[in-house]
Amino acid sequence: MTLYQPFKKRELKRRFKKNGLSLCLFIVFCIVVSLCWVMLSDSGSPPVSPPVPKKVNRISSLSTDLSPPPLGSIKQSEKVQTKGESENAGERFRKVNGVLEKGDTLYNFLLSKEVKKSIISSIIRELEPIVPFSTAMPGNTFALTLDLQENLQHFEYSTGPMETYIVERDPNGKLDGFKKEIILQKYWSVISGQVNNSLCNAIIAISNDSNLAGKFADIFAWKIDFHNEPRKGDKFRLVVEKYFSEDKFIKYGRILAVEYNGSCGLHQAIFFENENAKSDYYDLNGVSVRRAFLRAPLRFTRISSGYSYHRRHPILGYVRPHLGIDYAAPSGTSVWAVADGTVITAKYMGQNGNQVIIKHMNGYKTYYNHLSRYGKGIKKGVKVRQKQVVGYVGTTGLSTGPHLDYRVKHHRKFVNPLKANFPVGQKLDPADKKLFHQIAYNFLHFMYDNQKEKWICKVLYEDQKKSMTE
Repeated sequence: MTLYQPFKKRELKRRFKKNGLSLCLFIVFCIVVSLCWVMLSDSGSPPVSPPVPKKVNRISSLSTDLSPPPLGSIKQSEKVQTKGESENAGERFRKVNGVLEKGDTLYNFLLSKEVKKSIISSIIRELEPIVPFSTAMPGNTFALTLDLQENLQHFEYSTGPMETYIVERDPNGKLDGFKKEIILQKYWSVISGQVNNSLCNAIIAISNDSNLAGKFADIFAWKIDFHNEPRKGDKFRLVVEKYFSEDKFIKYGRILAVEYNGSCGLHQAIFFENENAKSDYYDLNGVSVRRAFLRAPLRFTRISSGYSYHRRHPILGYVRPHLGIDYAAPSGTSVWAVADGTVITAKYMGQNGNQVIIKHMNGYKTYYNHLSRYGKGIKKGVKVRQKQVVGYVGTTGLSTGPHLDYRVKHHRKFVNPLKANFPVGQKLDPADKKLFHQIAYNFLHFMYDNQKEKWICKVLYEDQKKSMTE
């Protein structure tokens, strides 16, 4: 008993120490496992983002933190700007662009691009009141945008740089068709030069616009015969409206002031419009350059025979009066009335061939002989306007070649058309003269101020369309 008792105590102490150490290790292991489990479970929830300051130093933030911000901190507007989001946004729409070619119609073109008939019909229905689709021309362009459900979002149809028509959805989702407003920049521009072979070629060489040359000649059509009188070295100047859209030249507008200085003298004209919207071109004395009679009834190449009481007839061979002017011109050249009047003859008249005679005011009559045919609607009793086509150059009757025999009779007596004193133009009302002289001074000052262009204002294309086509 005495020997067993100490041995038992020692054995229990040794086992206690061994089991205690194991228990401690087990407790530590449990603690470690618990901590790991807590950490792993916490890592699944996003960390709380610190508040973003109102002002951010972009350079310092880039240098210290190159990691992308949490997705939740990006605003919707910022998402579109990121590369991945913009690509995804592009995938949300289908775009169809095209240019019409000869024989194409918008309907068939869109149908070939697998656009639904209902969508095409919707586009045409919205735009048909303002767009002449039946006269679609090669070169017309369009751009169509559809969403992934093939619903129409936006459509543009352009018939030219200034003619764009749009169909899009309003805030209520309803389709709306309208014409796009085009904002233009309006300038004054000075064009000047001198004649080498013709005024038309000289202006085209500078402006690259044949219409501008025609407008210039038309202003002085009552004073200068530009097919016969200009000489090499004659000088011209003009102030004209010039229109741009986003720095792109669109076209010339109205001519505001003109000057021609040459062998036929110095001629100037100023455009003026009064408060009653009455407009015309006037000389510096306030007299309209528009006369009752034009200087010539056609655009001709030369005068083949002048006004004379003693001319040997090229066919008959004997001398007899030729009381008119023969204008040589290609067969088919338009012949126009030199003044307003009434047709009193339009028929074949023997040696004169096809003839038109027009009665005018103040006892004047004009004769147009050797015509190949008559103008549309020209017959006895018809009223005609100045520069209306009454016939076409020919060689009917007693004639050696295509030309126009033009004659003027005043109170039953033939007169020389090149020397006749036709009635002058109308004068400005005294109440308008002060404003006219102020405008004339501004235009002429700008014309000689060595300033090629001057910005005037912004304008809507629709508001200026008339002056751009006059």
